[in-house]
Order: sequence, then structure tokens, then C-alpha cells
Amino acid sequence: MNKIYILIVIIFIASCSQRITPVKNNKTYTVNVLYIEDTDTTSLQPKTFLDIFKQLLPQITYNILGYKIQYNLITSTSADSFYRQNRKKLKEVSKIIKKNYLNVNKLNENELNKYITKSLSDDTRYNLQRLFKSTNVKQIANTKTKIIKDNINKVSKQLNIEKKDYLLYSDVYWKAILPEIEEIDIIVVNTPIVASSKNISVKNIADNGIIDRLVLYNENIIPTKAIAIVSIYPLLSNEIINKLDYKTVISMFSYYIVQTVAMLYPKYDIHEFENHSIMAEVKDFDYYTWYNNIINFELKQPYKTISEYKDNF
Repeated sequence: MNKIYILIVIIFIASCSQRITPVKNNKTYTVNVLYIEDTDTTSLQPKTFLDIFKQLLPQITYNILGYKIQYNLITSTSADSFYRQNRKKLKEVSKIIKKNYLNVNKLNENELNKYITKSLSDDTRYNLQRLFKSTNVKQIANTKTKIIKDNINKVSKQLNIEKKDYLLYSDVYWKAILPEIEEIDIIVVNTPIVASSKNISVKNIADNGIIDRLVLYNENIIPTKAIAIVSIYPLLSNEIINKLDYKTVISMFSYYIVQTVAMLYPKYDIHEFENHSIMAEVKDFDYYTWYNNIINFELKQPYKTISEYKDNF
């Protein structure tokens, strides 16, 4: 009886671990890409997406990762349409969202400071030193609270988010809904994704409440069991980017998608130890420096492999 019980426990633990195995690169894979657009903010031209996913990305992906991938660009949709189409899924995960959602827009600074302090306190001294050059939790929280609130308020006013469904711009919405999506590997949005989780991650705090990508476990997606959402808002709203020629911007975005695919397929992890690697971290949304470190130097090997995908819930 004890042996049977132990076996059941082992099977249960194994089934819950969500361990991820890199996908072998011995055949051609199809990556389905959905573009969700908010017409109130800047975006790439429709033809640009075709050029990127049909012309540029297959060759760059193969050259860097060794994976033969055919990118299938699904017809784009509006943010409102996507929200309506996924109301059933939203209803199913509503408890998760309600438990974790924090409307930073309507929160006073003392409450936000409390959540930020808790997240910082739960993290390691190494991460605090790496991201903030300090381990003084109270000081970091006091500095970042106002910046994050002001930053998110600024974005909200620019895009009239108050008049729309604020949830669509929240990381809580995407973290809850992405694991339920089927037949889509990468979602690209031109809207900002803001950190509205009560368990706001330390990386999100360091990035002042704006998120440019989430990669999460999704058992519906075969063969990777993972899904990504990429926001091009931080890229296109960057002052340096606006001074570059369009071809460079397109190429920069393409390499960022390759980095995302590297997380989905060979399961490479982002790191800050080697600048001249496709998996190098984009620090402070400085895509231009990151991009130049990749195309102008010999590329180094990725750092390590992801064993499982997590979110902050």
C-alpha cells in the first residue's frame, strides 16, 4: 500500500512540475503569429509585418538558431475584437484576475509602495544589486513607486485607456488569458502592457512598470507548450528609434522576435552575462545598443536552458 502511495505521489509531482524539453530542430515548424492593434497608438505598416515574417525571419532564425520555421501571419485584429472574442476564456479565469489585479491608475502611492516593498523584500540581494545597484528595499521602493505610478498614468492618458477596458493593458489579463489560448504561438501587440499585478516582479519594478514581453507555459501549444506576447510599444515609442531609418527598425524587431523564438523552441534563457549573444538582456528598453551588440560582433553561445515557465501568480 505504501509503495502504491509513493508511486502516486511521484506521478503527481512529475505531472505538476511543467518541465520543458527543448524542441528538436530536425524538421520544419509552423509558428502562428497574431497581430492585435490599437489604432490610437503607433504601429508598423501592415506590409511590414509580411516582410518581417515571410521574408526576413525564416532565414535569420535558421542562421542563428538552426530551426527551420515557417511563420504564418494570421489576419490582424483590433484590441476590442480580441477582448470580445475571448470573453468566455476571460470568464473562466476571472477569479485569478480578481485575486491578482491591481489598478495602479486608481491606487494611492502608499498602497502601491506596500506591494512594491513586498516584492523587493521577497527577492534576492543579488537581483536587487544587479537591477538597482542597491539592496536597500525601502529606498528602492520609495524611489520607484512614484516613477511607476507616473509612468502608467502618462501612458493611460496618452492612449485614453480610461475610456477603454483597462484590463487589456494589464499584465494580469495576459498572464491569465495566455495559458488558455489555442493555435497561436506569438501574439504581437502595439499597445503597452503595464505591471498591474499585486505580485509585481522585481524586473517590472526595474523597468518602471512597463513590460515588452511575456513568455508563459501553455499546454495547448504543440510542440513547444509555450506562448509569447510581444509589445512593440516600448520599441516604437523610444526616442532613439524615431531617429533611425525604417529598415533598421524592422531588422531590430526581427532579431527581437528571434530571441523570443529562442525562448519557445530551444528554450534558451535571457541573461546579462554576455552582450554579444542573441539571448542578451535588453536593458532599459535600449533595443538599439542590444541590436548593435548582436549584428556588429561575433555571436556567442546562449547562456542556459529554461527548465520551466512561470508567472508571478
